[in-house]
Amino acid sequence: LAYTMPTLRQWLTTPEAFDCAMNPSFLGFPTHVGCLGALQREDLLGELVGLAGASAGSMCGALIASGMVVLEPGAGEPELTKEMAEAITVDPKDALDPKPGLGVFR
Repeated sequence: LAYTMPTLRQWLTTPEAFDCAMNPSFLGFPTHVGCLGALQREDLLGELVGLAGASAGSMCGALIASGMVVLEPGAGEPELTKEMAEAITVDPKDALDPKPGLGVFR
């Protein structure tokens, strides 16, 4: 018998609990948000029981774990919800420290 590997959609929709771990990614934060937002929009996170991450991955995980909806519902072009857009918008002045010294980030 040949084993057929399930697609990601098939695997995520099985009635089996799963965990998700997200790596630290710094500027890849939008990738984490977009990926989890797409899974959320397609209703593929129903069996998610554990969520872990480091750095940007933990920030994205916290947003999802708090119950925030990432993308506007519907079949149209993906668009961030107003709540999510406000949560992840950062003014560069609040993140970068232009003063001389050891650190670039505050």
